[in-house]
Amino acid sequence: LELAEGEVCCVLKTLDVDKATGADKILAVLLKTCTANISPSLCELFNKSLSCGKLPLEWKLSNISPIPKKNPFHEVCNYRPISLLSLVSKVFERCIYNRIIGHLSSQLYDLQYGFQSGKSTTAQMLYVLHEIHNVLEKRGQVDTIYLDFAKAFDKVSHDLLLVKLHNFGIRGNLLRWFGDYLSGRLQRVTVLGVTSEPLPVLSGVPQGSILRPLLFLIYVNDLPMSTSHDTTVSMFADDTKCHRHLRNFQDTIFLQQDLDSVANWCSDWRMDLNQTNNISIKILTRETRSTNATNGILLEVAKCKTVNYQNSFYVRVANVWNTLPCLIRETNKTVVSFKFCLMQHYKDLTKEIYNPEDPRTFKS
Repeated sequence: LELAEGEVCCVLKTLDVDKATGADKILAVLLKTCTANISPSLCELFNKSLSCGKLPLEWKLSNISPIPKKNPFHEVCNYRPISLLSLVSKVFERCIYNRIIGHLSSQLYDLQYGFQSGKSTTAQMLYVLHEIHNVLEKRGQVDTIYLDFAKAFDKVSHDLLLVKLHNFGIRGNLLRWFGDYLSGRLQRVTVLGVTSEPLPVLSGVPQGSILRPLLFLIYVNDLPMSTSHDTTVSMFADDTKCHRHLRNFQDTIFLQQDLDSVANWCSDWRMDLNQTNNISIKILTRETRSTNATNGILLEVAKCKTVNYQNSFYVRVANVWNTLPCLIRETNKTVVSFKFCLMQHYKDLTKEIYNPEDPRTFKS
């Protein structure tokens, strides 16, 4: 992989001048203003890094700014860590991302809706609802399992991620570069101008980096392959939904086997499921026979809370549906008011040349 000067120049020109600086204190406004002057040197530096498979140590150091989420503030878990990296390194990452995304995106799982252009949580929800609707039209039952990973982005194994990158076709110097990019990272906490001693980062995709979302998608890409064909897995990054049409008790067993396979995948790839946030939802109509309902679906590593929804696809959709009559009434009022204003304005403009009550005002 070799970058062109024009690629570096384009990324520099699109920099947000309000971006916070990293440990090197190089300002975004400086990089953007001096684009023409520094592009050749940066391009040469980036290509040297790629050819030797090494990333400068200064670019691996991140400053962590803790942002409070909720009270009490004396508990560490109530803070959100914001990682600030060198802006030069982020320019470098953006150049690499632009080059490899076309090759890698075609290999990503079709029902992965996270961090991809043209995909969203709304698109994921519409797909799942369409699948559920088709089953309910036949008066069937769907069981949906919502899985939540614990600190998913921070649990990614560097060694195993390199294996996944190799399977995606990343080889040679670029694979060595990714190995060095992930290893030897340090982070330190900065609060009110006081900075702690840096500590090593032993796992996870680098927080605050450009490549972080893509690397995570690559890492979890083969999770859906661990389930059977009749169990559909849709994902938004680590937010995973498994749903299956239950025709008989045998389908319940198959669904449980698929959940066991997911648990095995987590064990093999060193990921943990959140013990408290896994939910099993039964979606059925009143006509569905209760003998088809599953009871006590368990994961090897986590119990699932069970929730029943009858005559409803999803709480969020039901809430929107309930508000529709009110929205329609308000819309009708607005349309009537607009029509009145439009007609009044039309009459004011035309009354000088035409008044139906006074034929003498007609002018040809």
